[in-house]
Amino acid sequence: MITRITTFIVATFFSLSLLIAQQNIEVKKLNLQAAIEMAKSNNYNLQNAKLDQLLAEKKVNEILASGLPQINASGNYTNNLVIATNVISFNGVNQYIKFGQPFTTTGSIAANQLIFDGGFLIGVKAAKEFVNLAKIGVKLGNMEMEALVNKLYFAALISDAGIKMMERNLVIMDKSLSDLKEVYKAGLREKIDVDRMQLSYSNTNIQLDKLRDQLLLSYMVLKMQLGLKVTDSIELTDNLEKLYNEKKVVTVEEKINFSNRLDYQLVNQQIKLQEYDRKRYLLGYAPSLTTMFSHQQNTFGQDFKNLGNTWYNGSFWALNISVPVFDGFRKHAQTQQATINKSKFENNKKNLENTIENEIVQAKLKYTRADEQLTLQNKNVALAEDIYKQANIKFQNGVGSNLELLSAENEMKNSQTNYLASIFDLLTAQVDLKKALGLLGN
Repeated sequence: MITRITTFIVATFFSLSLLIAQQNIEVKKLNLQAAIEMAKSNNYNLQNAKLDQLLAEKKVNEILASGLPQINASGNYTNNLVIATNVISFNGVNQYIKFGQPFTTTGSIAANQLIFDGGFLIGVKAAKEFVNLAKIGVKLGNMEMEALVNKLYFAALISDAGIKMMERNLVIMDKSLSDLKEVYKAGLREKIDVDRMQLSYSNTNIQLDKLRDQLLLSYMVLKMQLGLKVTDSIELTDNLEKLYNEKKVVTVEEKINFSNRLDYQLVNQQIKLQEYDRKRYLLGYAPSLTTMFSHQQNTFGQDFKNLGNTWYNGSFWALNISVPVFDGFRKHAQTQQATINKSKFENNKKNLENTIENEIVQAKLKYTRADEQLTLQNKNVALAEDIYKQANIKFQNGVGSNLELLSAENEMKNSQTNYLASIFDLLTAQVDLKKALGLLGN
């Protein structure tokens, strides 16, 4: 069990900082659901996913802005140091004339409005669908985080249960060792019997220390996912029996519904975006229509002080239509690329369907087998503890050997360890089954 849980934790994080002593601070009491919600709120990766969704929403606003009136105002002041000379010919005689004033000031305002552009309309729809893609990404991150926190929470509880079980064993072993020493002093047992039991007692203490280190490591990894500092103190309020009974209601007869899976929703959204991309290029062949209006006022003067005395107005509006004629087959190539990309995502969808079916079959098998193993391990614990009690009674009465007692003790500890590992296997199998069925987080 120790190796299995430790492997899970180490696989989650490749390295951790040195253990930092717990400070006297407020203890945060967390049940499993509270831990999941805290991770969803505080985990930095999930916060970035939410920011990506916000960025996608702002991108929609950016695209929509290009379809709204675009108004610009400008002003200009010109000091013509030397007014340019123009030459005109009149009856074969060149006349040299200067047009303009030394000082000129112009103020203008112009407005442009897009009336129709197929690419713009599709772009707005595609941008909104991209927001939906980002939302699915947030949900997917939340689902993965829920699965991870479940397993880390289970691992911590299993480590704690192992410590308590080992401590109970040590109490029994300490009593047996003390009694054996008294029997040895009376000359009824050999020193090798005491040494063997002392060695077993010492090894159990070493295993207990490892379990305590493992529990501390489990708490550190869990706190990192919750967005807490390693110096923060937490207390897990749920217990294994409660969680086991709650998780027991999971059924393995659930029919496959691909749409429950967030990764399936994601690939469908990607296909939809590729279709919008293809339509955008096709509508690039359609004409676009824009209109504009401009108004300006000018003032001139021989001297700077004359500026502004008289203003001359000028206004116009225009309608512009742009019709694509030939672009060297660029849009045709872009349309083909979008079609090819859509086909790739459709293939990914079919492959994902096969993967989901395979995952569900494996998850059901794993869950069923874990449930069967837990029932057997539970019986084995009761049997091993009974064998140890009998072996201890025989040893205390002088009719059993020390080796028989130590063997019964090892079998008891192994069965207890296997029992806790089976609980962890069942709980994690239930999480994996719900994840495979697309029920986790729903």
